[in-house]
Amino acid sequence: MEQLNLLTHDQIVQNPSLITHHLNINTKDGSEQIIFRPLLYDDVLVLLKFLENLSKTTQRFATYPSYDLQCAQQFCEEINQKDKFRMVAINMNRKIIALFEFNLNISDLDKKTI
Repeated sequence: MEQLNLLTHDQIVQNPSLITHHLNINTKDGSEQIIFRPLLYDDVLVLLKFLENLSKTTQRFATYPSYDLQCAQQFCEEINQKDKFRMVAINMNRKIIALFEFNLNISDLDKKTI
């Protein structure tokens, strides 16, 4: 059987470039480079700007505790927690255009279905 070379959460936190990807997106005005990477400790201010600019409609579907500096700081401080993992899509102007949150905690109900 082939053995998979899986990355650990600690390896990703220590070296985010292991899962950082540069994508070229075609737009009506040409192309734009987007970086898909883990959220970093120093992303607080750019994350704050992203959260503050979410529309009221989007906020209804997001499950964030708030859309302010406290939330941005909390998300960046939680980087090394084993049960949460967040990635961002960021453009070349260092503006976050998407936030992805992965919950790595498997509930008892989920364990029963495995």
